[in-house]
Amino acid sequence: MRNNITLACTECKRRNYTTTKNKRTMQDRLEMKKFCKFCKTHTAQETKQRQEEGNRPVALTARAPDSKSGCWGSNPPGLPFPSAYCTGHGLDKIKQILDVVRQFLKESRAELKKVTWPTPRQALTSTSVVVVLTIIVSMVLGLVDFGLVKIVRFVLG
Repeated sequence: MRNNITLACTECKRRNYTTTKNKRTMQDRLEMKKFCKFCKTHTAQETKQRQEEGNRPVALTARAPDSKSGCWGSNPPGLPFPSAYCTGHGLDKIKQILDVVRQFLKESRAELKKVTWPTPRQALTSTSVVVVLTIIVSMVLGLVDFGLVKIVRFVLG
């Protein structure tokens, strides 16, 4: 039986490679020396267990409230987590809120690292295309509006 595994750099802890290993013949953790594109050097890559599809962890943020929360059934506006002040007070509730916010910021930062940002030239080109098309569409709509006004005035007298 072969399992999918992920190899992570021992220096920066980022996951760079995926591979498989035979669970029967190789029960130890796998470690290989491979190139890390983030560190830009050859470093040791060690096994990080990959989650099965059914057991994937769920993000703690932006979840809908449930009937077991004892709350009024909705989140306060602007908060990305269920309200922690519904069922009691105390430092543990504040700590729970801070943990949720910390997790949200951590996940947001991880997502922003995955973004491929445009170069300044690409951004300028895209912006100029949007501005030119906006001007063209506004001129066409202006001409259509002008023509319809003339037709309505002609018909109504």
